[in-house]
Amino acid sequence: MNGPPIPVAAHGGKAHNTAIRESAVYPVVRLKKGREASAAYGHPWIFSGAIAGKPEGLAHGCFVHAANAEGEIIGTGSYSSSGAIALRLFDAGLAAIDRAWLVNRIGEAEARRRLLMLGPDTPTTGYRVIHGEADGIPGLVVDRYADTVVFQIATAALDAIRPDIIAALNEALAPRAIVERSDSSSRREEGLAEVNAVHAGEVTSPVEFAENGVALMADVVEGQKTGFFLDQRELRAHVRALANNRRAINLSPSITWTPPNPRWTWRWSWPGGTGSVRGASPRSGQTCSSG
Repeated sequence: MNGPPIPVAAHGGKAHNTAIRESAVYPVVRLKKGREASAAYGHPWIFSGAIAGKPEGLAHGCFVHAANAEGEIIGTGSYSSSGAIALRLFDAGLAAIDRAWLVNRIGEAEARRRLLMLGPDTPTTGYRVIHGEADGIPGLVVDRYADTVVFQIATAALDAIRPDIIAALNEALAPRAIVERSDSSSRREEGLAEVNAVHAGEVTSPVEFAENGVALMADVVEGQKTGFFLDQRELRAHVRALANNRRAINLSPSITWTPPNPRWTWRWSWPGGTGSVRGASPRSGQTCSSG
């Protein structure tokens, strides 16, 4: 895995700065003095107010190098001309965000999931592989449902390298099918249209996966977001433990907007994951209700 971000002072020297500029892969965006500290210690966002200068005509959604006030490059990331977050850093120092880089970063993230006992050969085959900045690829979400992978792109920079992302997912994860569900509201802020597509393989029905040994289904093509609320895995395990030898009624609240005031109604739990694992508890029963 990559080590921690390189402190800014480690680059030092005018001759070294010149060599860095000459070897730069992307345009260089210079930061105001003192505004590089958070990036040097691993924070992936640089706000527009921290930028001192950038190349004329710098395109929205291009990859760039970030440099401190002395010209020392402290990171590589994507540039956005919309919104407060101007730069999203992918790597410390110089890097080329290409297919090989993506394969390596996705492979590292998948290896970390294996340490958590998640993976195709474990009792839990449905899990998030890439969670944006947390896994070093800002703007990308990748969920795995056994041998089906679903990804979501939120930024213009990643949208421009979609073929590399698809190829990297195929190489790093070797799935049977790759589905894109890039329909988040953040894409509108980046000036991007929605993209919902099956890029590899075939998906004709909800896909099956396992969570803590319980068989579940995810509608990765028509379902909400990327198909399932994988971040609720611990909640479902807790409910399953509490439900042992008990009966329960499965209700979940939602808001119905009725101007001028919202009101609470009770509707069925979409997509039923918590109820499904609760029903898998031995000697238990449940009643599901829709309002």
